[in-house]
Amino acid sequence: MKKTLSILLAVVFMAAFAVPSAFAGSFDDSAQQHDDAVTGHDTDSPITRIIPMYGYVGKDTNLIDPDPDNPDQPPQPADTEINLAVPIKIIWAAFASDEGLVTSPTYTVKNFSTAHKVKISVVKFEAGFHDPSANGVVDSTLVLNLVGSYGQFGQINLLNVGTYKTAITDIGTDLGSSTNWNFRIAGTYTGTFATAYQPSYVLTFKFTYVA
Repeated sequence: MKKTLSILLAVVFMAAFAVPSAFAGSFDDSAQQHDDAVTGHDTDSPITRIIPMYGYVGKDTNLIDPDPDNPDQPPQPADTEINLAVPIKIIWAAFASDEGLVTSPTYTVKNFSTAHKVKISVVKFEAGFHDPSANGVVDSTLVLNLVGSYGQFGQINLLNVGTYKTAITDIGTDLGSSTNWNFRIAGTYTGTFATAYQPSYVLTFKFTYVA
């Protein structure tokens, strides 16, 4: 039995990026403080307010608040079927000193579920919205590949001198529970270095729960 998570978009920019820290027990953004106004004008009548407090004791999980504005709604452990951390953005560069070799930091998809595998698929790759004119200059002389670790595949071609990837490709082996998958961007650029360009792209992954 399989259940598919909604498609995740990872936007590729040339900008600073920090990899999320290793997973342990954590609080989802929804569990952060949501304010409730307490106001009054009579200095002789102090105001009281009852604030419910909810605890959690159990195995490491991402603790979420499904309804932050409802004081009667307790927090819940994240569903363990799909519980991942992915990069917010991906950055690559072709530096003149590398003579057109495309390099990038190493990025990681982290499966926090302790019980379930996840199938990872590359759905498509397309031009982004940051600077379309840069894509118009660079793409015709650019090859970009997604190179993975963990033994799933050698590489997936994303862009081949102006032709974008459109076919869905599975990375091969399912990502095991409590396991990470590392990848990077590689390739070649054969255009000019006389002017600096900042093209952008959108890389679409699909993550599918595997029972």
